[in-house]
Amino acid sequence: MNSPISTSAAAHVLPELTDPRASTEGDWLDRLSDRVFARHLNHPDDVIFTRTATRIAVFLLPFTAALFVLPTWAVWLAGPLYLAYLFVGFAARIVLALHAVAHRPVFKRKVRWADRLWTHALPVVVGMPPFAYHAHHRMMHHRENVSESDLSGTAEYRRDSLLHFVHYWARFAVVGYAHLVSWLWRRGERKVALGIIAWSLVGYSGMAVLAWLAPWPTLFAFILPYVLLRFFLMAGNWCEHAFVDVTEPTNSYRNSVCLLNTRFNHRAYNAGYHLVHHIVPGLHWAAHPAWLEDHVQDLIDADSIVFDGISSNQQVWWRLMSGDYRYLAERLVDLGGRRPSLEARIAFLKSRVRPQRGAIKGLLEFREAGPGVPSGPAFERMAAEQAG
Repeated sequence: MNSPISTSAAAHVLPELTDPRASTEGDWLDRLSDRVFARHLNHPDDVIFTRTATRIAVFLLPFTAALFVLPTWAVWLAGPLYLAYLFVGFAARIVLALHAVAHRPVFKRKVRWADRLWTHALPVVVGMPPFAYHAHHRMMHHRENVSESDLSGTAEYRRDSLLHFVHYWARFAVVGYAHLVSWLWRRGERKVALGIIAWSLVGYSGMAVLAWLAPWPTLFAFILPYVLLRFFLMAGNWCEHAFVDVTEPTNSYRNSVCLLNTRFNHRAYNAGYHLVHHIVPGLHWAAHPAWLEDHVQDLIDADSIVFDGISSNQQVWWRLMSGDYRYLAERLVDLGGRRPSLEARIAFLKSRVRPQRGAIKGLLEFREAGPGVPSGPAFERMAAEQAG
């Protein structure tokens, strides 16, 4: 599809977009960070990532270190506060910065090694093991794109069922890395698979040693973030692909959603534009609103799912689990004017969460890779080219 529409025409279809199209001026710490890092960035608006890294270094990591020097009674007081501070203030920013960097290098070639801090080091503080995300998200999820071989595919599930979500979560949280290694191995990416095995052993062994030396600080600093993040990752992916049209599960216009005009987009680099991201994975975060306006006719033609004013993916998850379709329908943008009534929008949303593609795989049951998709090292080079 490629049907640009004028901005004036888009204004009659879409709500006025308030999502960010550039980085803001920031406070004194942001300006200090910019003076250090801005000249090393590929895009001037990517200071949002280095500002986040600066705040992690100044505010979060000292709190993390403090847990390991406090007496046990103080750890039990500070630990819950630390978890709240981590997940409210930093978790989305860290994970979605990792997501952005995985698709589009932030630093110039001379300091490209600094991107690896985002992809392998900084996410550890929020419970993300090193080296696995790139393989799972870019090599697997984007290439399979909600097909039957997508390890995070949702089309077999009823997406408003808590029981189905628990099964979906358990496949990822309990045996997800085993499935990923198997998928990579079948695709000829054995070096990547062995790397994930090796680094998983290093990471889990390190966590075990820390838990033996300092059990309670490790519980709050690493174990509970790891456990909690498993939920937030899968709830997020569940909702990004909750309304899959299972007759065309690999059509990105019909398997992903957009969240417009939400604080989440300001905090997480327009991550609510997931539909746009699947269509043009390497598109810069600041360009997402303009791309949506220019291609709104494509979304109308495809009957895409776009919400206005929903705060985050977790809000979509909660409304689905509680069956609150009225809340979702009231915020559904009626692209093309097909469903002017609330009842019609509710019926439409319900029709897009029904499972229609086959039996749910067991926890230990592997998904077979589909035929005709490139594999091996050339596969990775193609993914890099796609990311621009």
